[in-house]
Amino acid sequence: MKKRIIILAVALFATVVVKAQNFGVGTQAPIAKTHIVQEANENALRIDDEDGDTTPFIIDEEGVVTTGNNIEVTGKIISTDTIRTAARVM
Repeated sequence: MKKRIIILAVALFATVVVKAQNFGVGTQAPIAKTHIVQEANENALRIDDEDGDTTPFIIDEEGVVTTGNNIEVTGKIISTDTIRTAARVM
């Protein structure tokens, strides 16, 4: 019984420590909850909602965000640069 309590205590402590840490890809010292450092000339982030996705969410090597579908926004869009669309520049 004592052994089970110790194992349970260690497992709970490990869970708390893991939840408190930041997660990094391409960095040994992440400074945010999720920190991705892009080291090559390739997409920095790609999210597919299914295998063979034709409308992925992508952030490319220049920081450009693209999707294969519409983006719905509630609230303001604030831009310090040009907003580009497939049809025209806004």
